[in-house]
Amino acid sequence: MQQITEGRAAIFAHNWPVAYELLSGAESDELTAEDLDALSDAARWLGRLDDCVSARERAYEFWHPELVTLHLWAWYPNPDGVYSGTNRWVRPFND
Repeated sequence: MQQITEGRAAIFAHNWPVAYELLSGAESDELTAEDLDALSDAARWLGRLDDCVSARERAYEFWHPELVTLHLWAWYPNPDGVYSGTNRWVRPFND
């Protein structure tokens, strides 16, 4: 728990490398949604985009567990993004 507390302090101080190291090394069952969101921010600032997305998805599951399936369903045929011009679900609204 001390590691998570120090990671939260590093986030508050915008010390992204330390925050990323501490929060990514913590036991995942001890992290809250806010901790995962902070880990995602730290990863983004460090250019670790895969880790950023992974942590954000895990945080999202805390906040909206029933919407994770909907999110994956909407993304699956649209690897370029939900609002991409290739998204056949929203293309009629973009014209």
